[in-house]
Amino acid sequence: MDEPTVAMDVEARRGFWDVVSRLRERSKTIVFATHYLNEADEMADEIVVLAQGKKVASGSPQDIKSLVHRRFVRFKLDEDDVVDDLVAEISTWPSVLEVTTRDKELTVVATDSDLVVRQLFLRSVNFVGLEVKGVDLEEAFFTLTEGHMGVEVA
Repeated sequence: MDEPTVAMDVEARRGFWDVVSRLRERSKTIVFATHYLNEADEMADEIVVLAQGKKVASGSPQDIKSLVHRRFVRFKLDEDDVVDDLVAEISTWPSVLEVTTRDKELTVVATDSDLVVRQLFLRSVNFVGLEVKGVDLEEAFFTLTEGHMGVEVA
């Protein structure tokens, strides 16, 4: 099936995926192409990522996401911490690729999120709402196909 849920409303999409789930339970193979990567992440047992007609990755959704060695650590600072000073410091920590801020919320992109969290505790950073997550399938797709899509940026 090619883009099977395009133009479906929420109820129709849910019904479609219920039917697909029942077919999977009966050991039926379903092949579909989609740009709705959240659906592929949820429903697919195996994914093949193509770029310019060539396979760049294949495996379970988790296998595909694990190819991208990047994790996100997000938290909000307590009022006492100075954002700019902390951002400058965190940027020097091992494995940190990028630090972005929005008000008092920081997002740290790193190859080793455990190391970042340990450093936050060692530094006694007063934070709330700590969240650690890996890349989603869309981020993995963009990373894996980067340079293969033939898109020119002026």
